[in-house]
Amino acid sequence: MLMRSFAILLVLSTFSSARADVLTDVVELSDRRHYDKYPAPLFDRDGRLWIAWTSMRDGKDSIVVRSRRGGEWSEAMRLDRGEGVESGARLLLDRSGNVWAFWHGRRNGRWSVFARRWKETWGDEQRLTSPSVDALHPAVALSSDGTIWVAYEVAKRRGFAIETMARTRRGWSPPARLGSAGSDRRPALAARAEGGVWLAWDSTRSGNYDIWLTSVAVAGNAPPRLASPIQVTADATIDDSPSIATSADGALWIAWNGMRGHARESLRADRHSGDAFVRVYRRGRWLAPPGVAAGALPGQVSFGMKNKTPRDAVDPYWHWKQTQNYPVVAVDDRDRVWIVWRTDATGAHNFDLWARIHDGRRWSEELHLTDFSPGRDEWPAFARVPGGGVQIAWESQTLPRAGDDATLSGGDVDTYNTLGNPNTILTARLEAPDGGWSDAPLESAPPESA
Repeated sequence: MLMRSFAILLVLSTFSSARADVLTDVVELSDRRHYDKYPAPLFDRDGRLWIAWTSMRDGKDSIVVRSRRGGEWSEAMRLDRGEGVESGARLLLDRSGNVWAFWHGRRNGRWSVFARRWKETWGDEQRLTSPSVDALHPAVALSSDGTIWVAYEVAKRRGFAIETMARTRRGWSPPARLGSAGSDRRPALAARAEGGVWLAWDSTRSGNYDIWLTSVAVAGNAPPRLASPIQVTADATIDDSPSIATSADGALWIAWNGMRGHARESLRADRHSGDAFVRVYRRGRWLAPPGVAAGALPGQVSFGMKNKTPRDAVDPYWHWKQTQNYPVVAVDDRDRVWIVWRTDATGAHNFDLWARIHDGRRWSEELHLTDFSPGRDEWPAFARVPGGGVQIAWESQTLPRAGDDATLSGGDVDTYNTLGNPNTILTARLEAPDGGWSDAPLESAPPESA
């Protein structure tokens, strides 16, 4: 069914000058009467932009999608047929040019992964996972042979396992389960140059959250074949939330949230602050660019921990320090690698999106993408733009209109009343800057040790 047309669809030219050379054509997609989050963008073969997200309306979550053909946006359409607890939308373009939407939802007390396919119109909802398990947080990818891959978390006693399944011309395969004595979570997928897909995830199987990697291949009508897992990180601190993308030469880029950069901080609270890290897996070797600043570790993309509590009267343990975490990686049409993460440099809840680009031999400067927004900007997702560039979509909060008071007298913490502004979905175009680059050749990554 079609939802009512949104009252708000703004091209925010007023704000795009904040990073006019990088972030342009900012559009607010969702209605300010709702709370919207977790977007997923995609371009189809005709250059039509699709964006799906989770929308909370009247206390219930649903999956909605809009599309733009030329300069015209469609109305929002609800995709799920659920009970009001749906999230985690992902979009994929198959080899025939059809758009697929995937998400998880709860029905009759069970969580499952669902899908619908656009082929001139949206087909029926499909339940992909068994109703006898709880399945959450799907990741999707298309391999070079046209196989559609889905990986997701499955709840088990005292943790989670990961299952993966494939759709070939024969239909959907049975799932293959990846499990351990620990908890295996947050799967990420990317196509392999050799066929099949890479699967990355974080796991406590070694006694601490680390990043792991395996390759997955089709096995006829049987469950997919999983290669032996490779341990990517083995630091004594926490490494989690991997994001992966494959470059044109077949190298796999892995970005993750790591705490190793703060392991020697004096306060325990500070040791749990994260940073964005990256590794490159090329022909069986682990590589890393140099850290982005003096004192940064190899592959460390974000650096610094600004103290946002300058008042000496407050005990140092309770000072608000800058966090930089949850990086997402994407490769553009010129094989440049974008790493975008969130940081709360301006307040405890006032997240902005920052980024760096690696072009194979150089780092860009640190790009402050959303400093124009005084609210919370997080959970970015990307789509490669046909003909060049990258489209980004993210969860934000409604931007203050001209004349609105965007400040809150919150002392050390907030500069903006984020609780008084509903979540919205923003989307914009990203273009790499011409200047501000520094040499950063890929070198052998240092060995991991617990």
